[in-house]
Amino acid sequence: ALEAMDPEGAPPGSGLTEKQRQAVKDRFTAVNAAVDESARSGQAEWRFPRPETARALRSATTQAVVAAYAAFYRRYKDSGFTRKHPEKYIKHSPEALGEIVQGLFAGYASD
Repeated sequence: ALEAMDPEGAPPGSGLTEKQRQAVKDRFTAVNAAVDESARSGQAEWRFPRPETARALRSATTQAVVAAYAAFYRRYKDSGFTRKHPEKYIKHSPEALGEIVQGLFAGYASD
């Protein structure tokens, strides 16, 4: 999912070319697909024998994924990458994505 968020030099703002708009759409679509695949493939709950391992992985994963997505989201959500139906591409806010990632570690009960 992190690779999907690399904007490859597309400038923010409404001056996106058609190719850049399509690239942004493709990246939002890839993030949505990765999130959906994690849920479908049985990764809804990862279990770890050691609580400290679970905490470290949960924290590192959440920070990496949410930070990358938040930067991408802020840069492109209002860029005009889609003229119609932005909700088709922007399915998760950074906060919602953080909750989803945290949920992958629900197999470890608590801190």
